[in-house]
Amino acid sequence: MNETLPSRAVYIGLWASLVLAIACNAFLDIAYGSFGKELLCWALAYGWSLRAAWRLRADPERARRLQRRVLLAVVPLALLLFLPVWGPERGGVYALAALQLANSCVCASRRQLRMGLMVSLVLVMFACSHYRADWTLLFYLLPYVAALVFTLSADEIGQRAGRTAPDQTQAAGLGLAMLAATLSILLAGGGLYALTPQPTWSTLSSAFGLSAPLGAAGDAVGAGGGAGQGVPSDSAAGGQGGDALRGAAARPGMPSWQAATMQALADGHDALSAALAPLQSHLQRQRQRLEAWAAAHRQDLLASLLALLMALLLAGLFYLVREMRAGLWLRTRADYLRLGLLGAHGVGRQGARRYWQACERLCALENAPRNPALSVREYAGTLEPLLLSPTPALQALMRGFEAARYGAHEPDRAALSQLRSHYRALYRQLRREGLLGG
Repeated sequence: MNETLPSRAVYIGLWASLVLAIACNAFLDIAYGSFGKELLCWALAYGWSLRAAWRLRADPERARRLQRRVLLAVVPLALLLFLPVWGPERGGVYALAALQLANSCVCASRRQLRMGLMVSLVLVMFACSHYRADWTLLFYLLPYVAALVFTLSADEIGQRAGRTAPDQTQAAGLGLAMLAATLSILLAGGGLYALTPQPTWSTLSSAFGLSAPLGAAGDAVGAGGGAGQGVPSDSAAGGQGGDALRGAAARPGMPSWQAATMQALADGHDALSAALAPLQSHLQRQRQRLEAWAAAHRQDLLASLLALLMALLLAGLFYLVREMRAGLWLRTRADYLRLGLLGAHGVGRQGARRYWQACERLCALENAPRNPALSVREYAGTLEPLLLSPTPALQALMRGFEAARYGAHEPDRAALSQLRSHYRALYRQLRREGLLGG
């Protein structure tokens, strides 16, 4: 955890994470018109401290002296400016950001990097939970997530590259690897976020009784019923309609680039809605037809679903029985009843072959099926390590089968009787050792 930071990309990612975290908090006061100046001051301050940490990473004593000087400057600033202006909550958050400014001067290890990222995460969580935060904060929240993932990916990839090839410099290759890892993680996370249902305040209030500033239909508490046209308002629909985007772009203090982006998004939303209106109307008609057909054939659909469910259950039962090898278990018991107890083995080489096949099924029941490429003697040799004790019956059964198979004469009744005795002895031994599944 105390390993030194491997590359300048880690410092750049940490700087971007801290600046974007400050941007999320400064955006809460966007109406006062000081957003750009405040963000510029913090960006320059964090850039200076992290640049000093990069240059002094080999001289920790000078870095600590610089940290103490910065600390002596930011503590009075927090006590005399941040806390009186913003109060204990937001003032405490800005005081934490100022203390991180001093800590950034000595950011030379993974532990200090994790501390800086943790501070940025605290700042972002406070901004997102503030009552002034809304969907427009996503313009800074999404880049923060990307910067956070890039920083962690750059640190991990740089550490691994340093351990595997410490004397080689592969800046271009490492940069591409960092960007590829960041993009992969963001795509995977975005896909999972899109696929999983996301709770809202109204659903949490309905499920757990939590207080929420939303009415039953998703409108703000105390809002009117609207025009009575039966059309959901923008707030109920999530607040990202064309009119909502233009209204947010017209807020006082909104940065020009963000306002222009919102205007472009609003125009694109309106154009896309107009283009998709015929398709939506067609899909609505098809949905109504499908609902009518389903209502008319309700009993048939229920019967079909029940039949499909029974087929799935039978298929599952079949695969379960096959996995448990119930058929093979029953076959070994039938073999012992027919060959071992009743002696219905046939005559000649056919009887000897049946005894050896029954022996192979006993072994297959214990996950030792015969490989067709192995001879009888080789297969018998592979079975010995699986048994708990020496098995003369297995060797005798193998020799008797080979004698019957390759001998000049057919095995007589006495030879088959000996094979029967060896088979019964092998079966009973496997039963005593618990190798036949009960």
